[in-house]
Amino acid sequence: MEYTRNLLWFFGICLSAEARPRAVELVDRLCDDWLLDTRPSLDARRLHITLYPIGSFLDSPARTIANACAAADTLSVAPFEVSLDRAVTRTTRDGDSYLVLTSDDGCEALVSFQQRMHSAMRLAGVRTVKAWTFRPHMTLRYNEHTLVDQKVPPLTWRVDEFVLIESLRGRTIHNHLRKWPLVDKRLTAAA
Repeated sequence: MEYTRNLLWFFGICLSAEARPRAVELVDRLCDDWLLDTRPSLDARRLHITLYPIGSFLDSPARTIANACAAADTLSVAPFEVSLDRAVTRTTRDGDSYLVLTSDDGCEALVSFQQRMHSAMRLAGVRTVKAWTFRPHMTLRYNEHTLVDQKVPPLTWRVDEFVLIESLRGRTIHNHLRKWPLVDKRLTAAA
């Protein structure tokens, strides 16, 4: 399968509608504190935590996506809370810098969910992007070269679903292709 750098498919969790205005307020405050450029303005609907990147494909990834969706169908997890309380600048091996929100406490429920997803994907033969490791974070700004490391008021929300996202890189467009509600099927089956 040929690869392209323009499209990326991944599973993620998005901010709840109630948490979006708080995220915008937090980013505005960080821009003020660190004298960051406020343009472009933040589109909080795009904010997410990547759980599992499937890859970038030039030709149709239909089989890979179908296998990934089938694996996602098997997940049984109750809703949980995520809380992010630290703003930091991260730099990739390629030299790209990002301002991200992360957590000092480790986000145990999120990490546990991601590990279950990882196991389900591997069983379905869906591999993640080479050299990718899960480090829970939410990217707020791209190409940010100001070094930030600051404790912030927690951005907390309840995660009720996860999403398959098609990202058009460089154009800040995310298409939500499918959503899965978080439901502990073991509990609903016993009821």
